[in-house]
Amino acid sequence: MYLRVRARALLLFLCIAVLTTASTGIAGCTSSDPSANQIAANTDSPSDVGTDPTLIADADDGSPQSDTKTPEPDVQGPDANAGGPVADAGSPDADPEPPDADADPEIPDADTEGPDTDTWAPDVDEEEPETEAQFEAFFTYPEPDEPDDAIEESIIDLIDNAPSTATIRAAFYTFSQTEVAESFADALERGVDVRIVLGNTSKFPDGNDWSAVTILRNRLGDRLTICQDGEDDGGCLGQNIQHNKFVTFSELEDGSTDAVVLTSSNMTDFQQSQYNHSVLVHSDPALYDAFYSYWEDLQQDERDPQYDRLEQGDADIHAYFSPLSSGDPILDDLQDVDCEQGADVYVAMAFFTNSRSDIAQELRAMDADGCGVHLVLRERPQINSPGVQIMGHLKNGDIDIGLFPEEEQVQLHSKYMLVDGAYGPDAQPQRIVWTGSANFTISALRYNDEAVVKIADDDVFDAYYDDWQHIRQQAPTVHP
Repeated sequence: MYLRVRARALLLFLCIAVLTTASTGIAGCTSSDPSANQIAANTDSPSDVGTDPTLIADADDGSPQSDTKTPEPDVQGPDANAGGPVADAGSPDADPEPPDADADPEIPDADTEGPDTDTWAPDVDEEEPETEAQFEAFFTYPEPDEPDDAIEESIIDLIDNAPSTATIRAAFYTFSQTEVAESFADALERGVDVRIVLGNTSKFPDGNDWSAVTILRNRLGDRLTICQDGEDDGGCLGQNIQHNKFVTFSELEDGSTDAVVLTSSNMTDFQQSQYNHSVLVHSDPALYDAFYSYWEDLQQDERDPQYDRLEQGDADIHAYFSPLSSGDPILDDLQDVDCEQGADVYVAMAFFTNSRSDIAQELRAMDADGCGVHLVLRERPQINSPGVQIMGHLKNGDIDIGLFPEEEQVQLHSKYMLVDGAYGPDAQPQRIVWTGSANFTISALRYNDEAVVKIADDDVFDAYYDDWQHIRQQAPTVHP
């Protein structure tokens, strides 16, 4: 099992020259310095001026995009999600990001005690894996006015290297990257079986599609599905939004098969100016089949608020698919950490609202029980994130917290958690990564279409841990 961490093809090429003289620890010429995975600024002038959403704040908080949506009730304190759109500061011709409003929908029977943690998912077969999955990880390290397109370039590279006999399935939330759209369409023209599911918010205020979506509609035809097309919001399975960000490949030109890419990044220019991450898993047929089946369910565009699905790959990988009608797998997994035996937890989370305060309470309890707890969060007062209740729990102890201020130009968009230590029923030392599209909000858990994978692999952990250390260094410390 191996991992290659790369920022773009150019970096991989340059690494070849140094591999003969020095080892970097992980196959693929990975540097322990995250800056080695950073790319130069995108200096190309857009050929279609005014079509890229680079001018207003990111809205990928896993929330509905209509300012008429009822905000989530504040059942745990004064930090209510106020919702409401952020004004478009850009050109009227620009493809704007959707409004930044974490207006989680109100639920008449809201569980004020927190989500049920006992019935969230079915049992899975825990047999030993039969295949050896392989991994690659990608991270963005933008600087002010220097975006990083490493994730988009990695996806384009995979699409362009899919043979004509391949099958590609993709699901994304917002989509304005015309280069990625053209790559998908070109693949279809050379014989690749390409189908895509998108959320329905990639459009102008007048209802017209962004340029990239227009390309996909024109060139893919009925191979493009837009969830609740024509509505203001709504997911394919969940009632809120289709928030997934993944692509599956049945085969690639290098001979690898059964590949899944799962990322935190939307396919928009604005995402290149934020910290994001992506993992490619290939040679895992069970995981591929799970994501392919999930994509097929999304493509049906039929609501299923009790989707409640957990799958296991052939390797030591689990996949959680939302919406879930009950329980909280992240909370369940945290409760399987044995702090008395010693463990560290690292969280990088863009949005963490009061509706998931049970996670903050558990992290505080873990801190009290001897675990090392470390978080990097992002300040978004418009959506009350991090929530007052969240910070109240986290600051009441020895928890290390870094917080990106609202005015910071380069922002956090990451959505992952790491555990290094005693975990599971036998409290065995493990190093585990949870990564995907889901924020710590009730929308992500109950009402969005989301995917998260849990990967137990040392090389994957090392790559994400290096990324966490880098972004933590950029975030000011929150003191009690």
